[in-house]
Amino acid sequence: MAENQIYEISRMMRDQASAQKDMRDASALLSQFFQDRYLSKIKRVVDNSQSSVNASPPNEVRLLRALKPFINPDKHAQVDKMIDMMLTMGTVRKMNAELNPDSARESEHADPAGGRGGAMGVFALMALLGK
Repeated sequence: MAENQIYEISRMMRDQASAQKDMRDASALLSQFFQDRYLSKIKRVVDNSQSSVNASPPNEVRLLRALKPFINPDKHAQVDKMIDMMLTMGTVRKMNAELNPDSARESEHADPAGGRGGAMGVFALMALLGK
């Protein structure tokens, strides 16, 4: 009986396909763990902040939207890009303010990914840009 188990273990160790499958499975488990533990939470924060900023956009965005009908139609794509950029910056600022209350007192022009939440800001920005 023990010889049979040793033979089985020896066969498994020599089987490269089995080892490769085990590595793929372990990698998938690790990836799912990070997705569940970190990335899905960050994505929820990004989505909530983005919804809030879109529902109540900054005054600059409102102004650009109001001026857009009076601007040369050839420039509408550039105006839309500026609006998207301002909404993204507003979203990052809002998330940074929620994650780092001290940063709310800093200048409006401060780096949105700075301070103690720098890594979170980078992940959040990546999530925003990935949409």
